[in-house]
Amino acid sequence: EQAANAIDKYISRCKKMMKEANATVNGLWQGDDYNAFISKWNGIDDKKSDYANLIKYFENYSELLRYAAKQYKDAQKKAEGASYIA
Repeated sequence: EQAANAIDKYISRCKKMMKEANATVNGLWQGDDYNAFISKWNGIDDKKSDYANLIKYFENYSELLRYAAKQYKDAQKKAEGASYIA
């Protein structure tokens, strides 16, 4: 679970930094150059972009780690409750 929490923190930082970068980029300048640049920039945050895919990958990995931790804890509880014949 600690690894999943660390990944969640990383995802939050990435999203915050992207939001801040978007705010900065959107206020830089105006004109044709800006329009050309902003269309490329917006592709970075698109749902099909590498950035979005990476965030989704980390979210899925975090979920997997939590699932594995739960399965491990459940298996430990079952093993503690089982009686063994020596």
